[in-house]
Amino acid sequence: MSNIAFVNIFHGVGKSVTPQCESLFSKWNLLKGKAGNTSPSACLPFGAVACSPYSGGYSAGYGNYKANGKFPPAKFFEGDKLVGFSHFTHSGSGAFGFYYNYLVVCPHIKIDQGNIFLLKAFDEENAMPGYYSCRLIDENIRCELTISNKVAIHRYTSENGEPLNVTIDVSNNGLQQDNPRLYGYSSESKLRLYENAFGGYVTMQGVKIYFYATCSAPNCKQTIWRNDETLAIREGLFTQTESRFGCSIETKFPSI
Repeated sequence: MSNIAFVNIFHGVGKSVTPQCESLFSKWNLLKGKAGNTSPSACLPFGAVACSPYSGGYSAGYGNYKANGKFPPAKFFEGDKLVGFSHFTHSGSGAFGFYYNYLVVCPHIKIDQGNIFLLKAFDEENAMPGYYSCRLIDENIRCELTISNKVAIHRYTSENGEPLNVTIDVSNNGLQQDNPRLYGYSSESKLRLYENAFGGYVTMQGVKIYFYATCSAPNCKQTIWRNDETLAIREGLFTQTESRFGCSIETKFPSI
């Protein structure tokens, strides 16, 4: 049997359980957050890329807890929900000021830019080293993520057989957007559309992060958007940072 069978990807992603006792432990001042510092990312040991379900929750971008240091940790929504799937989630080293979660990918069927990045309920969650999957309940979309050392691979399938679309938020940088301690903005970003692909860079905390994404479905319709408005451009440089922007891909296929 492979050692992978013994790995529980979900260990450490939820609320911490503090033992009730009268030993020396009961006198400790537990400053660390009371929600786990990991997420069920698709990732590999020492790999350059991680891809994870993203809700904006503390502290890795997964789950439903607010930033916390007291027990019990407070929730900012109930149940299992996500916004999309983000990249470069941090490794659990604590509150060092930057919470990553870049390039949030949102699969959807309905073309409604204003509602794409809302929290969506999911179920049928499954994960193992290098792989994650779940189902978005409302639109019945099967979501699968896997990884190589340098590339994240997404596969989305409409289980109702309807055409699928994908919208990518290039501006995302951190956790809850209403908390300036947990969320930041790019100082400069560039987007460019190619045939069935798009690429560019974002400058986060002074570091340029380059990206390039391709779509397996042929003849995709690609657009650049900003603040829910489609822009009639093939290339754009964004220096005003406190706004959401990215790329949308429309297809005629139920699986991409």
